[in-house]
Amino acid sequence: MRSAPLTFPTPSGKIELTSALLTQAGLPSVPPYVAKIAPSGAEFYLLFGRAATLTHGQSLNNPLLHEIAPAQELWIHPDRAAALGIADGALVEINGGGAYSGQLRAKVTPWIHPETVFMLHGYGATVPAATRAVGFGVADQRLQHGKLYEFDPAGGGCALTETIVHVRPVAAAGGAA
Repeated sequence: MRSAPLTFPTPSGKIELTSALLTQAGLPSVPPYVAKIAPSGAEFYLLFGRAATLTHGQSLNNPLLHEIAPAQELWIHPDRAAALGIADGALVEINGGGAYSGQLRAKVTPWIHPETVFMLHGYGATVPAATRAVGFGVADQRLQHGKLYEFDPAGGGCALTETIVHVRPVAAAGGAA
């Protein structure tokens, strides 16, 4: 038995790398690459991801998953950490330019690009009914200040990984950072 040919909901019925529909809408099929200025100093692009046992705040509210949840750390490259006076395990503050900021421990590792920092998603719940998860960790989505309004007009995807955050060491009790 022969199966029907695979078709797509495009004018040609095929995958279209250049789209007449996008052109008619005044959008480029493949927008030209525009280089971004590399963040420097205390600025970084924010990356976020998930762990196998943690998807969202509801996972942290589950007693068993909360118990085995990985520590939320901020991965930062050794060169950039050293320039900011941040040691592995040190408490750091992260801010995305809005009113929200949070504190978490630094994970100094060469396995992160020097222009970026990384943290696990799913922490920082604000719903009081989530008794185990509320206020536990830092909410990456609250650091993405204004990014819900920056999106790709053709595909609709938000520019969340273009969030610039500021990272600084938190001063120790004796006043030293």
